[in-house]
Amino acid sequence: MGSEPNPVPWPARLRKAEPGQRDAIVAQAPTGWREPLRALLEGPEPEEALTRAAGLPEPIQATPWPVRLSRLLHEGSYPARLLALYPEALAGLHPEAPPADPLAALRQAVGEASLDDALGRVRSTEYLRLAAREVEGAPLEETGGALSDLVAACLQVLLEQLQLAEQVVVFGMGKLGGHELNFLSDIDLVFVHDDAIGEGDVERRRELVDLHQRLRTLVRHLEGQGKWRPLFRVDLRLRPFGSRGPLSTSVTATEAYYERHGRAWERQVWLRGRPLAGRLDLGALLLRRLTPFVYRRSVGPEIFGEIADMMRRARREATRVGGDDGDVDIKLDTGGIREVEFTVQALQLLHGGRNPGVRDTGTLPALDRLLAAGLVSDREHHQLGVAYRWMRHVEHRVQLAEGQQTHRIPGEAAARARLARRLRVGGSAASLTSTMQRHRQQVRAIAKTIGGDEELGDPRAHDLAVALDDGAPRDDRCAALQRLGVHDPAETEARLEHLRTRPDGAFASTGTSRHGAENLLRACLDSADPDAAIARLVELAATRPAHYGIWRAFAEPSPVGRDLLRLTGELLGASEPLGRGLIGFPPGRPAGPGRSGSRPDFLLGLLERASEAELPGPRTLAADLRRQLVDPRGLDATLLHFKHEQLVRAGLFDLGRRPDPLVVGRAISDVADLVLRVILRDLAAEAGVGSRFDLAVLALGKHGMQAMDYGSDLDLMFVFEPLEASPEAQTAAARLAQRLMTRLESRALGQRLYEVDMRLRPSGRQGLLVTSLTGFRRYHARRIAVWERLALLRTRAIAEVRVGEPGLVPPSFDDLDDAEPDPPGAMVAAAVPGSLCEAIEDTVSETLGWRPGPEPPPSADEMRQQTRRLKQRIEAELARENRAQGRFNAKTGEGGCLELELLVAALQLVHGPEHPAARARGIVDAVEGLGEAGVLPRDEVAALCADYRFLRLLLNRLRMSPGGRGEDPDRFSENSPRLVTLARRMGFPSRADLMRRFSDARSRVRSAFDHHLPG
Repeated sequence: MGSEPNPVPWPARLRKAEPGQRDAIVAQAPTGWREPLRALLEGPEPEEALTRAAGLPEPIQATPWPVRLSRLLHEGSYPARLLALYPEALAGLHPEAPPADPLAALRQAVGEASLDDALGRVRSTEYLRLAAREVEGAPLEETGGALSDLVAACLQVLLEQLQLAEQVVVFGMGKLGGHELNFLSDIDLVFVHDDAIGEGDVERRRELVDLHQRLRTLVRHLEGQGKWRPLFRVDLRLRPFGSRGPLSTSVTATEAYYERHGRAWERQVWLRGRPLAGRLDLGALLLRRLTPFVYRRSVGPEIFGEIADMMRRARREATRVGGDDGDVDIKLDTGGIREVEFTVQALQLLHGGRNPGVRDTGTLPALDRLLAAGLVSDREHHQLGVAYRWMRHVEHRVQLAEGQQTHRIPGEAAARARLARRLRVGGSAASLTSTMQRHRQQVRAIAKTIGGDEELGDPRAHDLAVALDDGAPRDDRCAALQRLGVHDPAETEARLEHLRTRPDGAFASTGTSRHGAENLLRACLDSADPDAAIARLVELAATRPAHYGIWRAFAEPSPVGRDLLRLTGELLGASEPLGRGLIGFPPGRPAGPGRSGSRPDFLLGLLERASEAELPGPRTLAADLRRQLVDPRGLDATLLHFKHEQLVRAGLFDLGRRPDPLVVGRAISDVADLVLRVILRDLAAEAGVGSRFDLAVLALGKHGMQAMDYGSDLDLMFVFEPLEASPEAQTAAARLAQRLMTRLESRALGQRLYEVDMRLRPSGRQGLLVTSLTGFRRYHARRIAVWERLALLRTRAIAEVRVGEPGLVPPSFDDLDDAEPDPPGAMVAAAVPGSLCEAIEDTVSETLGWRPGPEPPPSADEMRQQTRRLKQRIEAELARENRAQGRFNAKTGEGGCLELELLVAALQLVHGPEHPAARARGIVDAVEGLGEAGVLPRDEVAALCADYRFLRLLLNRLRMSPGGRGEDPDRFSENSPRLVTLARRMGFPSRADLMRRFSDARSRVRSAFDHHLPG
């Protein structure tokens, strides 16, 4: 009896079935097959994917494969061809596959197979894995970097196998040197050997001949042999003397060539030269010697001609403009990949000699460095970076389709629609064309500003003129705004139309005022959020007609003025408190009682003071408020204007001088103290004669330790003490506290002064709004929770008033600076802390164990464990981090600012009773005090203080750089363009540098937390 024939493999069975029967076949399939089969049906090209699946080698079809393979089969024939060439490459797609290490894999494979087979097998496995990562949406930096690392590993193994590793260094040029290779790039290589080879007698010259022969063998292996060909396409034409020159030159000969014969385009080539394999020390030596050739320290007029020639050469390589309706070469046509690369390289050549910070071989890292150096705007950086990443992903997908070295996007609608589906760009030819057109136009516009061609003009000036032209069609105005970087051009066009139609407005004027308005509009377009910045610019311009001095100040700015123009645009596009503060209130209000004249434009005054050496202290703030003109709408309107003015003052100082973030936090907290005191005094005067009591206001949290940022709320606690036996005192004190909160939080003026948080009061949300001193003492005489002790550490008495006595009058501002600050740093104003605040602070000290009290504090172990549990709960419920996806929370996440604050607070609770130096309210002072007490070693003190300052600065900058609406401002994504703005505002060359610093800080903070508060 014959054996039963082999059953038809499930992929083939699915392909042969009618479309209406396929779901049933998937349901009948074994469990392991269902998900891969479903993925074949649900991708962008199901029929093609099924055909490719059915054509895979039989061993692959015999058992269920990873879902990643099914998704890859929708991309084109190349992944299937890789598997047909080497079926074992499928192992790299399994979820349990070990992390890729091509160098280790190659060294192992060389011991198991021939050299060519080893290279082919590892290359096929890694290409298949990276193709899957590309389809899964991996960032360009990952795929381009891994492809570059694969080539470097192949070169290293070939050098080792041919006994060249100690004689030669191999430089990668172009995309390989930039660590951004694509799947089917040419491999641009330059070989350089040690000076000792070939110098001297005949034997040494023979050694050089032998070296060249072995290098030719290396190239043959790298290009592939037999079934593996082509492995890589090797291009050696970038070496000295090009294709006519020797295959390898010595270090000294290479240096001499560029000194004598080096041309401008070769300087550009070596911008991306990177030693990959072999004698890396020789590579570093040569790069140092070539630095004066590549990066000229003195920039003469000739360099502008060289850059213009370079940009013209890039345009000549674009054989035509490449209309978006026909075939488009995404690399070479205008506005394509090459134009982004040449634009970045032109700026590096121009500025790299005097500014080493802009030097980098990679296009995207170099673009980040140019932003950090202020050589490209936020808008230019964002548009070039987004366009480059998108076009490189398109290039990858076009190449993966058929395994061809092509950069062409087909013009035929059906083919373009298939590509759109694979890229998930709307699924139609029109959507792909629209996206491509937008990116190419933006790149082209920016590149034109670099090239220096007379015929190119200034595209931004042209687009700006169109956007402000009443006679231009509305669609043209919207298109111009989109090219200028606006995300919602229709909304912004409507706002600008409102400005254009105001007969007295700066945008409707001619001459200096209009020029100044357009300068500020450009600064807004270059901000992190151009839509928000322009919306606020509209509000700003609506209250300042063309004759106001602010427009003249922006028309012809000095170098200092240009910085202020940039800062103004950044602040208008920054967070709501800063942007709103910059708008201010309408200038020219009537003077207050007893004063004559009208108020000058406060914005102009702010800009004039932006270069001040330090932020105002408490006495200066009180004096500034004393000089503030009274708003006819009332005291709260005056205070709101004052608060905004001081926030903008701090923001200008912060961005312009990058001070210690603790200084900025103290200044913002001092403003809050003063505003609260003035309102409290006004309310006490309004209360009139009645129940007599003292009311104290305590600040906790960030406010308590004078560490507020631009969006901080006020953590408050109220304590009162009746001056006579009266059942009405509690009610009257609660009413006064409620009225204070209402005035702080009221939106009657369009926005509130501050948001108030009362959750840290005794008993939290369930507790009384106002606690008597007796009740406060009784509550804290018992054994309170550790979280409440942690909160008490940051308690600071900020205000106190006496209510119910005759003779109290509202604040006139004339006596705000009568009191002397005591202790140093206390606010100088009416309603300063008095005897009730002293009694409260005594109770706090007893509770914390600073002085003898009725109840001993919990044990050290309990405080450590409770603090640890609190942090774990906060991290689980609030941080919402996903480290695998690069999403972090700088405040509540692992190793974040709050973790460091809780660590310090726990150590203060444990050691503060014995060591007065450890009782400081501020974190840095407390860490230093713990160091003095011997609790923390000196090196850890320095590291934690530096990390805290960094994390506080990061939180400040996060509040300046708006994320999405409704998002936690302390959260950010590692790959977000927002992080580029953050890096620049924090003084880091690139997003990667900022993330490295963040990672280092988080790691140290978490290690310290685990060490001092063990679980």
